Amino acid sequence: MGSDVRAEFAAAGWGPACFTADGRLDLVEATRIQANRCGVERVLDCGARELDPAHFSFPQLVLAEIYRQRGTHEALARELDQFLRLHPDIDGAEYLREVLDMAREAAKNPD
Repeated sequence: MGSDVRAEFAAAGWGPACFTADGRLDLVEATRIQANRCGVERVLDCGARELDPAHFSFPQLVLAEIYRQRGTHEALARELDQFLRLHPDIDGAEYLREVLDMAREAAKNPD
């Protein structure tokens, strides 16, 4: 997390305790808070996904979940498509392909 983002969190009253679980860093919670506070686009500006899209932390799945919660179907489909191209045989791939198909359909036919 960059110093500017850390300063924004401090100004909002969010200290290190917000990012720990059982005394250990909770990366999922830290990412969720950072994404909600700063916006997905700001989080992506760090370039982590571009540095190593096949990283073991599966950055596309984190982003896909954020886009799913926001109802941004086109972005959800883009992230799942990239993830499945990088990890076609991963456990749960068939389920992710179904979600990808639903996201593509929803992007074509917005409510």
